[in-house]
Formats: sequence, structure tokens, C-alpha cells
Amino acid sequence: NQQNTMDSITYLDAQATWHPQRFGGNWSVTLGVNNLLNQDPPFCFSCALNSFDGSTYDVPGVFWYGRVVAHFGGDR
Repeated sequence: NQQNTMDSITYLDAQATWHPQRFGGNWSVTLGVNNLLNQDPPFCFSCALNSFDGSTYDVPGVFWYGRVVAHFGGDR
């Protein structure tokens, strides 16, 4: 009886948020990266698309993002 098992993997994600005091301090700037070390997900023989399980593992590759948020009328 053969089992379909996949190896485990660890991803490194990082995020930094800055709350500048300019313009009343009611906004924030966030920069982040997912999969900083560019780890590929483990190979999946029984997966239909792209040979990895997209419901369990991140899409391969490094993903950078940024966000600016304005806070109105209250605490952050």
C-alpha cells in the first residue's frame, strides 16, 4: 500500500509598519515580503495544477507588497 505524502516546508515572511507623526499621525505605511528565501513548495504527484497543493502551500516565488492606510476618527 503506497501513501502519497509531501515533505514539510518553512517559509520566511517579513513585514514592517511605520506610523509617521506627520499630518496628525493618523496613517500608516506597511512594507512586506512573503517567501523571502524563495522556497518552492513540495512536489505533489496527485495535484491537478502545477504539481503543488495551492490550498496548503504558497504560490512559488517571492511576493512583495506595500500598503498605505489612513485612519479616520478614532484610535488605530
